[in-house]
Amino acid sequence: MTAWHEDERFWKMFGSAMFTQERMAAAEWDVDGILEIAPTPPQGRVLDMFCGPGRHVLEFARRGFEVTGVDRTQAYLDQAAASAAEENLQVELVQADGRRFIRRNTYDLAVNLYTSFGYFENPQEDVQMARALYESLKPGGKLVIEMIGKEVIARDFRARSWRQFSDFMMLEERRLRDDFGWLESRWIIIKDGAQREITIGHRIYSATEIKSLLLSCGFARTSAYDGLSGEPYDHRAIRLAVVAEKEY
Repeated sequence: MTAWHEDERFWKMFGSAMFTQERMAAAEWDVDGILEIAPTPPQGRVLDMFCGPGRHVLEFARRGFEVTGVDRTQAYLDQAAASAAEENLQVELVQADGRRFIRRNTYDLAVNLYTSFGYFENPQEDVQMARALYESLKPGGKLVIEMIGKEVIARDFRARSWRQFSDFMMLEERRLRDDFGWLESRWIIIKDGAQREITIGHRIYSATEIKSLLLSCGFARTSAYDGLSGEPYDHRAIRLAVVAEKEY
């Protein structure tokens, strides 16, 4: 059976709900925050793992970084390539599986954003992907993972919610599984009188859990923040961002 994240229909069907104009425009602020919590040499090499339609790939390229964007969805890579061409930006876009993409000692910075870590049912595959990111970083390189933290879910969990977009409505039903280790969500889009739906899921991590995983993969130091704001990760946090550094 094909996993939800390997089903091209999902990314096509729900892309407009995930990558709104507001979220695309927020890439500039995101990259400001990333470079604040993970300072990177000017014109350094950046890896964006699961880059989607390239919002951060483009912003890093605008700032003079040499960027590689990796995703398994070719349609998103095509969209990123078209946007880069419009701005005459040089970027590298690679269709690949994040568990297997390794370029040893190549990148100064790797990012994995927007809760795109933890898709795999087998937790060892999360470790495999983290190790691949570790191997791809230069000595002294940094990894930034940004996600929804388990602590935030515990505080703000809602079993149901809905959002109205310009031309469709999206409903979401959520349940927690595996002793608070997995979040399963049923997404329903209603557009032009028709209903489409899919059930997705991902492993959820506390700050301590994801930091421990990264340290077990070889990273030397880790720190946690309230998303990309640079503020401490505490009871007021909205998102979780963890920075991990590879030893020199």
